[in-house]
Amino acid sequence: MANEAVIIELLGIVPGRPFRQGVADATAVPKGTIMEQADDRKVTVSNGDDSFGGIAAHEKVANDGSESLTVYSHGIFDLKNANLATFQAGDHLDVNGANLVTISDAAGVLKPGRFVALENAEKLTFAACLVGSGL
Repeated sequence: MANEAVIIELLGIVPGRPFRQGVADATAVPKGTIMEQADDRKVTVSNGDDSFGGIAAHEKVANDGSESLTVYSHGIFDLKNANLATFQAGDHLDVNGANLVTISDAAGVLKPGRFVALENAEKLTFAACLVGSGL
């Protein structure tokens, strides 16, 4: 996989507010992967307009016998802008592809667990983004 999130700063009393999520044993997950929230507290690798399930705190090797993964839910991360539109600092962002983000819907609705751009980003470039601030 490519374009994984890069930690700039983990925020909160417990840095990054990590928590465990279920994941299929057969799934390989690179550190920094944006995860999609599935049902029953399970996550999968993001691949489209997904519900945010955290950012992988460590690598998970496929078929390693593990069915859980620690994810971060609060911090500042470098995230890659999808090839849709330039975004500006302060814009609300959503997951839109494998490890990609883009501007939220036209109404600018910030969905739970989404991101806020902290700097401008052209198409297909990285920018610092606030993840999970209790917004």
